[in-house]
Amino acid sequence: MKKLFSHKTKIYFIYTILFILMAIIVFSIFAKYQCTFIWQADGLKQHYIILKDFNEKICSFLKSPSQGLDFFSWNMGLGLDVIGQYSYYVLGDPFAYLSLLFPMKYLEHTYTFLILLRMFCVGVSFIWYGRYHGKTHSNFNLLLGAIIYTFSSFALFAGVRHPYFLNAMISFPLLLWGVDKLLEENKKIPLAILIAISAISNYYFFYMHTIMIVIYAIIHYACEYRKEGMKHFFKKIGSAVLSYMVGVLIAGIILLPTIYAFLNSARSGEEVICQYGLDYYKSLFSINLLTVYGENWSYIGVSSIILLMLPILWSRRKTHKVYAIYLLIATIILLVPFLGSMMNGFSFPNNRWSFMYAFILAYIVTLCFDKQYTKKEIRNMCLFLGVYSLAAIIAVLCMKSMSCFVIYLIQILMAFFMLMVIGYQNFENVSPFENKKALPIILLLVILNIGIMAYGLYSSYDKNYAKQFVEAETCEEKLATQLGSNQNYAQNIQNIMENDKSFYRISKVPHQVQNLSIYYGYASTECFLSLGNKYVYDLNRKLADNNYSTTSSIRGMGDRTKITTLLANQYYVVDVKNEKNIPYGYSLQEENGEVKTYRNDFPLSIGVSYSEYLLREEYEKLNPIEKEDALFKVAVIEKEEDLKGLNLKKKEDMQDVKTSYNQVPYQVTDKDNILKENAIITTKKDQKIILQIPSVQNSELYVFISGFEFQGNSKHTITANFQGKAVSKSVENKLTSAYYQKAPEILLNLGYYEKTEGDIELKFSTKGIYQFDKIQVLAVPMNLYQEEVQNLQKNELKEVSVKNQEVKGILHLENDSILQIATSYTKGWKAYIDETPTDTIRVNTAFVGIPVKAGEHEITLEYEVPYLEAGIFSSIAGVILLSLLVIIEKRKRRTLLSKEDIEK
Repeated sequence: MKKLFSHKTKIYFIYTILFILMAIIVFSIFAKYQCTFIWQADGLKQHYIILKDFNEKICSFLKSPSQGLDFFSWNMGLGLDVIGQYSYYVLGDPFAYLSLLFPMKYLEHTYTFLILLRMFCVGVSFIWYGRYHGKTHSNFNLLLGAIIYTFSSFALFAGVRHPYFLNAMISFPLLLWGVDKLLEENKKIPLAILIAISAISNYYFFYMHTIMIVIYAIIHYACEYRKEGMKHFFKKIGSAVLSYMVGVLIAGIILLPTIYAFLNSARSGEEVICQYGLDYYKSLFSINLLTVYGENWSYIGVSSIILLMLPILWSRRKTHKVYAIYLLIATIILLVPFLGSMMNGFSFPNNRWSFMYAFILAYIVTLCFDKQYTKKEIRNMCLFLGVYSLAAIIAVLCMKSMSCFVIYLIQILMAFFMLMVIGYQNFENVSPFENKKALPIILLLVILNIGIMAYGLYSSYDKNYAKQFVEAETCEEKLATQLGSNQNYAQNIQNIMENDKSFYRISKVPHQVQNLSIYYGYASTECFLSLGNKYVYDLNRKLADNNYSTTSSIRGMGDRTKITTLLANQYYVVDVKNEKNIPYGYSLQEENGEVKTYRNDFPLSIGVSYSEYLLREEYEKLNPIEKEDALFKVAVIEKEEDLKGLNLKKKEDMQDVKTSYNQVPYQVTDKDNILKENAIITTKKDQKIILQIPSVQNSELYVFISGFEFQGNSKHTITANFQGKAVSKSVENKLTSAYYQKAPEILLNLGYYEKTEGDIELKFSTKGIYQFDKIQVLAVPMNLYQEEVQNLQKNELKEVSVKNQEVKGILHLENDSILQIATSYTKGWKAYIDETPTDTIRVNTAFVGIPVKAGEHEITLEYEVPYLEAGIFSSIAGVILLSLLVIIEKRKRRTLLSKEDIEK
């Protein structure tokens, strides 16, 4: 018991009590609202679903190890690599594995508990670092810093929003500790192990960790060891590189497949807007520093005691020069958009590394809080607090948010109270007893400080953030009913799966909760994951699908008839309010309350063949409607070398593609007088024009806006409404959103109609200038559709067997052809024709293609995780090298002990 409550462990027990107290104060509003920590957006739609699927996969493997693990899943988008997708969420997260200890029926409670456990570990890692790096720190200072870091605005906002973000907060202080162990004791093993853990846990934050620990190591070495000479410098560089490489090698089994998935994702190669708006700079060091606000993810908010410690850091900068310089460099990174982009992998400047800035601020409190200050230091505190408060209050008032202003003003007043306590304890006539009372008062003020910050975030007074989280005991119901929109959705899905054991995809409307296919275990035309396949994303963009984004690389394909059929979609599950979204050629199969299941009358196999081809450069000249039609007739290839010597006919006459639609004439009604030549100029929100169209028969109806560009920097939405069906295209603010994407072509699918006429309402959400080349109403006739499908069915893959990592079937071809398998293209697919290996190509922008000669063939497609084998060898090599380092360090230690014994 004495060891358990020793001087070294006492601080952790005190911290545990403080953490429980803080958690009760900070999260009391969640208890009041009876909410979990499952965010209704990503939390429910991604994290919870993926955690459950992860649990099921691991439990299934543990029950039947002989069946192995599934490395490919048809339930994610058009089929995706499990390691590549889940490495971002759960695969390397140790807390995800702890969830296996709890019954599955309590998963939503487990989810919330693990977030609290992660937050607790954030403070533990801070104390661990502080006890090593600052051996003279008092327990009070360490506790103060730990509480400030643990409940910083990043943790309060992002920790409950994205649980694994807290893992990065835990790792960062430990990585700095590993750097210190290397520099001060030349111990390579701790840093190597921590690098491996960080790299396995989450590649995204590992990248950020790497940049910030390298900066830290350079500063630390320059400040402490610059006089040691070049030999010492290169020795330390070599040790650091060795530790880092060993850690990366150990992580290879996860890291290498993940790097391939990232480079093959929709997030790579996107246009980057490296620019901050004026609001970013106005809020950065005013409200952001003391509240839970954060433009571009600059969540740096901590206790307002930092306003008193910053002038102390300046006055003691020679003593604390490592952190003075570290803070300066981190501040520069926050200020420069390009550096923010660099920290985010050279994409949009999202400062998701800002928890490291919060750590620096919290540690500055640990370094600089003292029982005694000089009169000059007290004056500096007063001066800095006064000037900062005045400037910041002016900035906050300019933002015209009264709730924000009141909370910020309270935080400033709390800083003045702290200053009064600190000033009082420095009077010469203050007794030691009264001096001791100052510490709990300061701690209490910091706790209140953080409590107010959390109140502003979670309560209805300001952001009402807690209301964005799922109510307790409702997760299963929300998923089973698509957030209440389809009451019998789950039942309809289960009925399809019980009655049809072949391979098919299911679409649903509405398209919210895109990962339900993962949850229920079926193939779909939707996906909501961090690393969607870039080729599928490109297909959506080329077809001007109004729903695509980098994270939702596929989202129902706009419910368009031809492309969804080409994806082997056989079923639509809709509620009665969304029946107009059903494409052409579907018949009602089941009605379950207000939820209906429709079946495709003209289905296609997962594999279809083309005896004609078209080069991509010619394909790119077509408009989105023509491109969709072309995919029904020809194989679009990158270059003629892809034909592998086969005799395919090149598509020369594109007339049938270009006449696949009719232009519908219309009359414009413009009551708001906003239609100018090649522009819509709105002066207020939600202004509109009316397009009156004559009779259209047996056609899909579209509004097509070509050459579109919005003049301005605000989010804007164009909505087309016809016969009660509303379809929208939203474009984010390019200066403030990481999800901004140009939309030069907007194609809005108004659905299929046997016969219709009337008014199309076009509404423009934001005031501004909407420039365009043309606004067209297009009708795609369906009179030849059945014949086109039958032509594809003649040469489709028959007797199809689809497993998680394998596709098999029989193919009968009259001519040399390219077989398209409707799954996301990746180098992981290996093709075999009659058991003979053959090359795959990328066909029709997004899919796996196999050149096949005429005749009857058995086709096999097998999936191997790209770079998994190399990753396994990497990890084995890393573990061997780490073992050698352990042996070498043990021998060195024995040699040193022997020398000491001899000297004695």
